Amino acid sequence: MKKELESDDFSMNFRDRFYDKVEELGGFAEDKSVIDGGYEEFVAFNYCLAMDYYNAMKDEAFSELGLVDNSLIDDIMMWINYDGEINRDMIEEIKKIHTGMITTYKGRPFIEAVIENKHADFAYTFMVNGNRDIRLLLTYLLYGDEDRNDVISWYISYENYNDRESYIIEMKRIFNAIEDCCNGIQDNENKIKFLEIVKKNIQNIRFPKEFGKINTADIGNYNFVRQLLK
Repeated sequence: MKKELESDDFSMNFRDRFYDKVEELGGFAEDKSVIDGGYEEFVAFNYCLAMDYYNAMKDEAFSELGLVDNSLIDDIMMWINYDGEINRDMIEEIKKIHTGMITTYKGRPFIEAVIENKHADFAYTFMVNGNRDIRLLLTYLLYGDEDRNDVISWYISYENYNDRESYIIEMKRIFNAIEDCCNGIQDNENKIKFLEIVKKNIQNIRFPKEFGKINTADIGNYNFVRQLLK
């Protein structure tokens, strides 16, 4: 079976046989009952699909990728190396899929393409998976769906803080990024929309009780905060 799966002809055969020639890739088969064949066909289908997802990321082909959440990312990683043997030379590369750090055909991490193409869903997925690149948070704040008023609180909660100082340092990192982003928005209407989202997020932040009360002045002196107070 392993020899078959490593064959390009075999992979293409299953691609032609099962894929409906649509642009966007589909989901994985949950069991062999949904596949026209037995266990080997079930495994082959999911393996080939995982490799297609991987190659679509390498190609920055967002129209093929569609909506990819962290659960789907886990499936992709599992099926590329489903038996621990196939693609064993790619183990380190497979690990990078989790946080969007595989290198694309442009010689850059996949998250760079996510940020450039304003893909809020991917930004959210890779944040959930532990990527702390602040630009992913900004991408979601700018281009995410309507349910983003608590994303800063959620983002902060994913980090462990030893004391009040470490918490404020992280808040400074976030506020500095927001300030730079706000300064870079030239269109006044878009800036107002962004500030409205930021304001709702800040209002919803609940600081850890053990760190005591934290004011915006403790974090720093920011122009965007002054605009919010007008």
